[in-house]
Amino acid sequence: RVMAWGDIAIKYPEILPELPPRLITVAWEYDPDPEAEYKAWLGPLTEHRLPHFVQGGLRCWNEISPDFSKTFDNLDTFLIAGRNSKALGLINSVWTDSAQTILRMAWPAMAYGVVAAWQSAPVDRGAFFSDYARVRYPASIAREVAEALSHLDRAENHLQKVLGQSTQLEVWRDPFEPATLQRSAERREDLRQTRLDAEAADE
Repeated sequence: RVMAWGDIAIKYPEILPELPPRLITVAWEYDPDPEAEYKAWLGPLTEHRLPHFVQGGLRCWNEISPDFSKTFDNLDTFLIAGRNSKALGLINSVWTDSAQTILRMAWPAMAYGVVAAWQSAPVDRGAFFSDYARVRYPASIAREVAEALSHLDRAENHLQKVLGQSTQLEVWRDPFEPATLQRSAERREDLRQTRLDAEAADE
């Protein structure tokens, strides 16, 4: 069956009655804000009873390390909205077109989307990295892998408090630019925590 992004259907609602009956629309959103965004995406589709998928995104296209926290929030909240709208399923997307993404680092987020979509209860975030590492890696190193993933996520989130969401793009800017220096000074503790978590992950 043909699938199409929901953008056009949302922007031009007058065409909704004219869409082919077997067309599947795809509502996509990459930020975990169900009230502001998901409702805008899903409202017109459910109103016209269009078959649809929901699509979240793995936040790794402009980040040095995947933002697992935001990705998991996005998947969890969009899945709740999708279940309420009777979505046919979830597409868990990865984009590699805007920066140099190390795709292997995003595998845990891919696995999270699979797990979240196939169970009715929310994923146990506290145990997820441990569960993932236990399945994916030898038992002798699984605990260390799980800890490393947690440290990488914390490092990325601390760095975003200094540089914003697009950490990979921002590190190419002049670090001595006055605005950057001021931000770095104001967020010195976040920079320190970024370094400590990155070092712990490396170890």
